[in-house]
Amino acid sequence: MDKNITTKTNKEKHMIIAFYIVFFTSIFISFIPVNIASLFAMMICVCTLSAIYSVRSTAEEDGITENHMTYLIRTFWRANLYILIASLGSLLYLTILVNYVTLQPCISYISDHWTYIIRNGNFETISTIMKPCGVIFYDKNHHHLIIAAFIAFAPSLLYLLFRCIRGWWLILKNKRVPTNKL
Repeated sequence: MDKNITTKTNKEKHMIIAFYIVFFTSIFISFIPVNIASLFAMMICVCTLSAIYSVRSTAEEDGITENHMTYLIRTFWRANLYILIASLGSLLYLTILVNYVTLQPCISYISDHWTYIIRNGNFETISTIMKPCGVIFYDKNHHHLIIAAFIAFAPSLLYLLFRCIRGWWLILKNKRVPTNKL
């Protein structure tokens, strides 16, 4: 009987560890600036989150699995809230410090020819018009853009890293996340 309980506990523990690894890895990869990798990682993250909700709903009430699944779910939603708040801060930073003057010639051209562009063009036309200004804009402001990305994403990534390491450490010791830390 004790062997069955130990086996069940070990299976639960390994499943929870796997959720921590897949969950954090998928979120971390979604921040990589490669569109296909980010999209794939976000799909994995959503599937993992669905699985976490499913496992929590079938887990033993007040058990270690339910506890850690709740911790992961709250980690996900709080991290999204932190991204939203930090993105607003990043937007404020960009609004105040970025030099938009380099875009003026292209914007003027578009505003002078907007009826022609709308009737005969598409997004590619606007993209072609903006490309020379975009290169200059990036050259003049790349340091601000990097800082803005750091402002937007670093707090959430650090929060996720901290929460996942903490949860992983607790499950390795077969401990529950304290209720006040969920």
